[in-house]
Amino acid sequence: MQDVTTVAYFICSAFFLCNWFGQKVDSIDYSYEIERTKTKIDPLKSIYSRVNEPSLLIGYNLGQNSFGEIGFAFYSFFPYFHPVFAVKSVSTEFRIGGHDFIIGPKLGFWFGGGMGLGLGLNAIYYTNFDNGVFVLKPEVGMSALGFKIFYGYNWNLTNKDFKGINSHQLSIAFVIPFRKGTFNLSNVEKNQ
Repeated sequence: MQDVTTVAYFICSAFFLCNWFGQKVDSIDYSYEIERTKTKIDPLKSIYSRVNEPSLLIGYNLGQNSFGEIGFAFYSFFPYFHPVFAVKSVSTEFRIGGHDFIIGPKLGFWFGGGMGLGLGLNAIYYTNFDNGVFVLKPEVGMSALGFKIFYGYNWNLTNKDFKGINSHQLSIAFVIPFRKGTFNLSNVEKNQ
């Protein structure tokens, strides 16, 4: 037990030290912000030029059962010191293989940025057209610029006997914006 405590203490200490001392104030280049202020560019315009971009969402969920995902998403990107993005989606999961056809309309939200950490929450209604179940799926994992690799857990809220869905799963998904140049960070100011 003492070994587990020592390892946990070491990991927590390393994490907090990296966060506290990872980037000192004098190492940040503020010239970009100073130039923006001198030229009277509204900083919110460049941020809001990336909010709610219509996008295509494509994903794959791997677990005991495999599910594909396709849908429509709104992608938002905030390009300051540590880039942060968010994805709001309406999509459908569908079972690949297996005996029963299962489909699940889904509302989802996930965001990420900074050091690549991402979080998400989904509400899904799985059905085989005879029975159905409402599921909440929190997710955590790695993400960057509209791409995610998350671990998720399906919390079965209504029908505990529903078979054919995963409790634990690995989700891989990405968004493809309909507007060309969305992921080009060099022209953030040009899109005002």
